Amino acid sequence: MRRRSFDGEKLTSWASRPAAKTSWSRWLSQSWKYGSFVVRSSRSLVEEAKDQIKRLSGASLNQGIVELLRQSKNSENILRTAQAILDTKGISSDYQHEVIDPQIRRMLGMASHGVNGLQFAAALAIADSTDFRTEDDAFLSILAELASSSSAALRLGHTVTELSHRNANDGSASWEVRYLSTNKEDSNIDMYDHAILTIPGLGGLLNDALDVSSSLAQDRASVYQPVYVTFFAAQDRLDPEIFNESSLLPDQILFVDSPALGVFRDVNELAFVRHLYRIEDGETVGPGYLYRFLSTSPIDMTSILSNCSKHPVIDWSYYKEVRTAHLPTSALSHVKLTAQIVHGYPVLFPHSSFPSFNLDQRGLWRTSAIESVGSSIDLSWAAGEAVASMVIKDILSEAAESH
Repeated sequence: MRRRSFDGEKLTSWASRPAAKTSWSRWLSQSWKYGSFVVRSSRSLVEEAKDQIKRLSGASLNQGIVELLRQSKNSENILRTAQAILDTKGISSDYQHEVIDPQIRRMLGMASHGVNGLQFAAALAIADSTDFRTEDDAFLSILAELASSSSAALRLGHTVTELSHRNANDGSASWEVRYLSTNKEDSNIDMYDHAILTIPGLGGLLNDALDVSSSLAQDRASVYQPVYVTFFAAQDRLDPEIFNESSLLPDQILFVDSPALGVFRDVNELAFVRHLYRIEDGETVGPGYLYRFLSTSPIDMTSILSNCSKHPVIDWSYYKEVRTAHLPTSALSHVKLTAQIVHGYPVLFPHSSFPSFNLDQRGLWRTSAIESVGSSIDLSWAAGEAVASMVIKDILSEAAESH
């Protein structure tokens, strides 16, 4: 996969992912610009990061987060800053600013200097190995397979409005879940012996009588930065002139923090996602080109398109139309989706305290405690397995006591 960074004036260093596939010409170019020692050190840094995450994935979460870090030999890494690691490796400030920080900002929403060493390693490892156009498809396939093989009842499209603990007349107690059906009008209630919160930011759903809400708000794992995801489609590839280029743009463009970024100042990534086709009068029409922005604020497509002379022609009716006063009708930009993910990036500074998976001894749990360590699919998967094991153990203990 081809990747380059934009500093507001030009596209800077090339990067291939994984780094091991970097051509000799690009390796020599980077060595000339940053120094061969820095380039070799950066490769060593990535390999060490992959080893750290491999150890983390192989450790058990059943005894809690502290034991996970001890088993994976990462207890010290989470106490260190990424800046300390970079300094130890002799990574130059130019290389950090132009090559590493754009990758970390795309993965974590912040520059590398304040991130803890463990999450820094996770971001480096993922950035080096992931092709965003294929991994998402594979992950969705896995989820679909799990959903089809599970006996759990899935209520897709429902909105949970409240979670509270209720005592029944017979002396028993359970968790009451209130939710709206897909039409957002019909209110429903289900009762459960145990409840698991699987995403962050659900403290507001808890009944005011429960003290858990305040503890959730205080948890380090509950501190997040938002991210905006914007998809748009064009009938042609984006004009390289937007980035002061004359040749075809790479599949992924990251952004170097610079006052010269202008309309791109809050953008972390622009990526070509895939080709699009449609059926019109019985014939296949295309290809079109689907792009994605990741940003810390809403994208101003009007300002971005006004920077180029060759406006992308986008006239597919199933895209939301964004009309502008100064662009011709043939140059309309149709944005399919702009969504804010409130809990986009957990803020992960070095720390030594970690929240519990158990929120209430009466059977309330959460998996998001793992995000005090890091944020990745593997960690979320491990947290889900760990919490499920804890719930099963709790249920068996309750059954034994009742007999």
